Amino acid sequence: MRRAAVHTSVQDWRSAEIDLSKLLSIQPQNALAYAERARVREKLSRIEDAIEDMDHAIEVEPNWNRFYFLRSRLFRLQKNSSESRSDYERGLKLEPSLWEDWVSRALAQLPRSPEKALSDLESAEKIAPDRLEVLQNLAHVHSEYFHDLDRSLSYMKRIVQIYPDNESSLADYCVLLARLGRIEEALEAMQELESGIPRSPPTQYQMACAHALISKVRPESKTIALRYLWRSITRGYGLDVLGQDPDLDPIRSAPLFDAIQSLVRFSKETTATAHQE
Repeated sequence: MRRAAVHTSVQDWRSAEIDLSKLLSIQPQNALAYAERARVREKLSRIEDAIEDMDHAIEVEPNWNRFYFLRSRLFRLQKNSSESRSDYERGLKLEPSLWEDWVSRALAQLPRSPEKALSDLESAEKIAPDRLEVLQNLAHVHSEYFHDLDRSLSYMKRIVQIYPDNESSLADYCVLLARLGRIEEALEAMQELESGIPRSPPTQYQMACAHALISKVRPESKTIALRYLWRSITRGYGLDVLGQDPDLDPIRSAPLFDAIQSLVRFSKETTATAHQE
């Protein structure tokens, strides 16, 4: 599983599938390996094979609701709405026992029922109070659905204390501080992050957002924001949210921002043309 995870982290889906298949030949009752191979096969556009993997995973662990939500998504991609709805409803009805299933059910209820989602995440927190996925989602729900930035910040502080080397979480922390107008704290956190030269496109995008927000009081941050945004977009991250992300509003009037938007439009048009062919 670990070697397959390394392959998926660099989007080498074929190698990940090979490793997971080898594991399943040795451990045919490994439900997690079936689910992971299903995710990989989804990336390879082999939806039917992915659904078959989830059938096996559910046969082994019929009470893990996260498996029903995953298969529901696969059925939806197949445009099988009745099976997708059936699995989704089954996942909601199952009472979670593991923190992973509480998180899975919480996410499945967004954006329709943020109150129920928050309740499920709080149940997950009782079981696994220091798990990164639990804390990240609690911070996200408080920020994006309840607009409680202070509560969200309390979770982000816990995350950076427990996981000081987690690049993406530190970037999220910087953005949240910038949104709250705590500029000096945001700059201090960004200095720590930038000393390590953030490399992943999602982190670069978040750094662009943080510097864009800070540019409202520190105009020199606008150039830095655009630089990070360019790096992110040219590596394929942020194309779908660039046009509506309010964090980027302070830099939209910059000529380079227009150039970045033109690049995004060209990329989307090229992709659409390729699909038509």
